[in-house]
Amino acid sequence: MPQPILLQRVMLDPERHERSSIDELCDFPSMGSDEFGHGVLHESLERICAALDTYTLILEPGIEDRHRRPLVFIAPSVPSGYVGALTRIARRELKPAGETYFAEAVTGNDLDGRMLHDNDFELAAKAWWDLHNDIWFTFDRGLAEKILTALAVVREKEKRHGAESGH
Repeated sequence: MPQPILLQRVMLDPERHERSSIDELCDFPSMGSDEFGHGVLHESLERICAALDTYTLILEPGIEDRHRRPLVFIAPSVPSGYVGALTRIARRELKPAGETYFAEAVTGNDLDGRMLHDNDFELAAKAWWDLHNDIWFTFDRGLAEKILTALAVVREKEKRHGAESGH
């Protein structure tokens, strides 16, 4: 069963253009992990672009954020047991590598049980990218659509680059 262990937090600038590629739409804070430094992000992006035609938005009403918005996956499918693993992360029963702040997004509380506010750092992540399983997820359906579009822009750029370089 695929486990969501290497999750990249995704921040974004709301001023960025809707047809932006992923690197223009999103900011990726350091995960503090050796794996991040060894090309895992780039490898996942390559696999996603290669299979992008199979990617779609999948609503998961079993996990909601503090505003009662359901989780939206950007993936070809959600592997068996994956939602359960994310639920365990939200309950702080399963610890992924690095700080994801996924539990804070679900509960609206920090580790000490203090209620968080929308402008608190712990709630700055707007999406997550599972670098091993090539799955993105967010509680914002509009953002999910932007991410899917941004992935298509990356694929288009890669195709153009490949054509220009003769590959």
